[in-house]
Amino acid sequence: MRTNLRIGEILTEKGYVTEEQMSQALVYQKEHRDKRVGQILMELGFVTEKQVLEALGEEELTEMILNLREPYCTPCRLVLLEQHTMAEAARLCGRPPKTVEAQIYRAKKMLAQQILQNDRIPCERRSVHGTV
Repeated sequence: MRTNLRIGEILTEKGYVTEEQMSQALVYQKEHRDKRVGQILMELGFVTEKQVLEALGEEELTEMILNLREPYCTPCRLVLLEQHTMAEAARLCGRPPKTVEAQIYRAKKMLAQQILQNDRIPCERRSVHGTV
C-alpha cells in the first residue's frame, strides 16, 4: 500500500486529468520551478479548485477543516461537515450571515493554498498544521 501520493497521481487516478495533461504540467513546471503541480494544473485549466480539494479525500479534508484557526473553523465545520445552511451556521455562531459567508469563502481559499503548498499528499496520518 502506498503511503504517499502526489496530487497529480491522485487527480489522474480519479480521471480528472489525462496522462498527456500531466506531462504538459510537468514540462511547464520545469520552466516554473516555484509552482506546484496542483497549482499548474489549475492555471492550465485542466482541473478546478474543487477537483483539487476532492483529490485530498474526505478524511484528510475533514482534518484540515477542523485544524483551521478561528474564526474559520466553526462556520466551516457547521456548513461543510455538518451540512447546516449559512443562516443556521450564522445563528449557531452568533455572527451575521454575511460574516459567516465571508469566513467560509476565506477558509476555502486558505485550504486550497495549504493543499497547493503541501503538494505531497499522504494517504495515512500526517500533520496538517502548515501555515495558513
